[in-house]
Amino acid sequence: MPNHPRRPAAGIVLLVAPLLVGCGKTPESSQPVRPVRTIRVGDIEAISGRKWPGRAKAADEVNLSFRVSGPLVSLPIDVGQEVKKGDVLAEIDPRDFEVALDSATGDLQRAQATLEGMKVARPEEITKAQAELDRANAAYAKAYNDLMRNKPLVASGAITEQQLVRYEKEAQRTYQEVRVATQTLQIAKAGARKEDIAAKEAEIRTLAAAVDAAQDQVNYTRLVAPFDGRITARFVDNFQTVQAKEPIARLIDAQKIQMVVNIPEHLISLVPYVTDVVCEFQALPGVQVPATIKEVGTEASATTRTYPITLAMEQPPGAQILAGMAGTASGRVKLPENVAEEGYDIPETAIWENDQNQPMVWLVDTADNTVHAHRVTVSEPTARGIRVTGLKKEQVVVTAGVHYLSEGQKVSLEPEMTSTGP
Repeated sequence: MPNHPRRPAAGIVLLVAPLLVGCGKTPESSQPVRPVRTIRVGDIEAISGRKWPGRAKAADEVNLSFRVSGPLVSLPIDVGQEVKKGDVLAEIDPRDFEVALDSATGDLQRAQATLEGMKVARPEEITKAQAELDRANAAYAKAYNDLMRNKPLVASGAITEQQLVRYEKEAQRTYQEVRVATQTLQIAKAGARKEDIAAKEAEIRTLAAAVDAAQDQVNYTRLVAPFDGRITARFVDNFQTVQAKEPIARLIDAQKIQMVVNIPEHLISLVPYVTDVVCEFQALPGVQVPATIKEVGTEASATTRTYPITLAMEQPPGAQILAGMAGTASGRVKLPENVAEEGYDIPETAIWENDQNQPMVWLVDTADNTVHAHRVTVSEPTARGIRVTGLKKEQVVVTAGVHYLSEGQKVSLEPEMTSTGP
């Protein structure tokens, strides 16, 4: 039987053929098109051409409250009333606080008199001190007996807790008089030493501080307006007992108005160069109110990445801006002529380093949306990012994802081109 060479099966030939055809040639791999966030250097139209929404608020507004507790005896204010700085808006019954002040003042005066007696003691002063001690003992005995007699009457409702407190304070005050009178008599009999005089002087300083504190408590029973303004709310009624720090009334200064607008972080560096700020309110169509930038926030919101900008303005003639009115703010940006030499502020996230540890940024060629590495010089950190030189106005800089890009890679830009300034 003749030998014939084996031939491969047709199926095997068909499987191997494509492999042989493709051998030696690798398919081309394409880089992904990455979405990126960008800024346009010195693009003043990003602010100049836009209106920023905000809401009006009073420049000064406060909920007023007492620093002490007690029953109201005067509340001569109504909602909408205009008041002047220093006007009395409410009063608490001051009698208990005045009693405490009188007691503290008496303690101070007795201590001062005792000190004088310590310095020059005479026989007649011993007699006087003994008489004062007898009087103090009698007063304390009466106060103590009154306290013990009235204490059980609280449970039956014959007297109130507040009345009992007054008996207790009187007993404490007269007891203190006994102590002072006893000490005075001892000093008159034995004579004062230097250290005793020094101790008495220290006691006088403490008592003087107590008098000042008691006087403050009396002053705190009167609630006065801290500035000119209008009462917009009253939270209590007259004759009710109020607690310390409980809101009594709300006061606003309606003559000076503020508006807070939120500027994206990529535009915040342009804010110092904004001029001719104008605010318009929906409730006042056609009325343009000049404003100035009062305060620029130094920390961006964690969620919106915007900075709060506070604008200040006066009430316009013939119109009234009320707190809470919705409106918009606009302005123009005027950059210095030498801004390129001074440098531009860009976000820290835009800067990366090449193999030579040189600071770089990615510039976007908007003709084909490809990125190209560009060397910059870092000048200094600022409140709005990093100041760099080596950039030109209108150049587009990538600000996020810079470590995932490569030279010539295509990117897709956010719908709205962002900007930066000097």
